Amino acid sequence: MMEDGRMFVLLDMREEEEEFEKEHLWGAVHFPVARLRRATNRFPTDLHYFTKSEGSLCVLCGLTGPALDEAAYLLREAGIDQNRILLLAQDLEEFTERYPALSVRKGMGERAQ
Repeated sequence: MMEDGRMFVLLDMREEEEEFEKEHLWGAVHFPVARLRRATNRFPTDLHYFTKSEGSLCVLCGLTGPALDEAAYLLREAGIDQNRILLLAQDLEEFTERYPALSVRKGMGERAQ
């Protein structure tokens, strides 16, 4: 939950689950962009659970450049207002180097220290 009380979901859009399991941002949900591509004309049920709250935000990470833009486009096509989609455009590795306390690494089971 954000300071202003709004809910958010942090979607790690990388395709490979092994990459996600090896390291991801604390609280992230693995949601490969391919799942959005397959969900044509319907909103993925599990994603709907996270976004049904009015004012909730989707924060996308794990992708850069055109792939990140495509993920945002697919979410808009699925019915999420563009004002509720935030893009973490920085490379995930660079981000976790800068903010190591937000990283979860395999075998740690908790945030990096």
